[in-house]
Amino acid sequence: MCSALFSQRQMPFDYELPKDASQKMGIRELVEFAVEYMERRSRATNKRYVLFLEGGLIDPANHMNQPQIVADQTIAFDEAVATARRLTNDQETLIIVTPDHSHGLVISNGKRDNSIHGLFGYTPAKDSNAEFMNVAYITGPGKNVSVPTAQQAATIINDITYTYPSLYYAKSAYHAGEDVPIVAYGPMARFVTGNHDNTYIAYLIEYLLGIGRISKSLPSLSSNHTFAPWLSGILFIFITASNIFLY
Repeated sequence: MCSALFSQRQMPFDYELPKDASQKMGIRELVEFAVEYMERRSRATNKRYVLFLEGGLIDPANHMNQPQIVADQTIAFDEAVATARRLTNDQETLIIVTPDHSHGLVISNGKRDNSIHGLFGYTPAKDSNAEFMNVAYITGPGKNVSVPTAQQAATIINDITYTYPSLYYAKSAYHAGEDVPIVAYGPMARFVTGNHDNTYIAYLIEYLLGIGRISKSLPSLSSNHTFAPWLSGILFIFITASNIFLY
């Protein structure tokens, strides 16, 4: 078992990291290091591996009603998944990507030429005008955030730390309850389609590894009941939050 800690507390957001690529250690770089290490070790020892990677910084940004950071971290997460796919053989390595919950973020934008981070103006009645933010939350610290003017909105879309409005106040925004996506690449990816309870993922990994109660109660995928013989590794990439921006 190998684990690595790069910070005593929460890792910095991607926008806070050094711009110098040689000094940057974001989720894409962590994935690259971890996958290369496990692939190299797997070839040297002829042993399979399970690698658990967590993209955890989307969640705190949602809790603080900061969707621009959410979008930025989502891009970083997407690059991390692409890196993992590039460094592995999709005939040998199963990659599973999933979040564990969603957030109460709402997008109300009817104009494709309008920045999602800015204002959306409309005329509800002939003698009145109203404007609102394209992105808002149901709960969170943004309860008392007033709708900015058009001039202010032009500045906001360039302020990644801006707190967006919420309907109800909470020190930290609450999670939502809708289904979240799960996708997979590589061998056995067909087992990851449709809707699943979150415990299904753990059972699937147990089954493919040939461990636990599930593997003992179902037919084996390999003759020695230890591991699906065509798999060199299982790469589980986990997001601790999901919303409309996400994968």
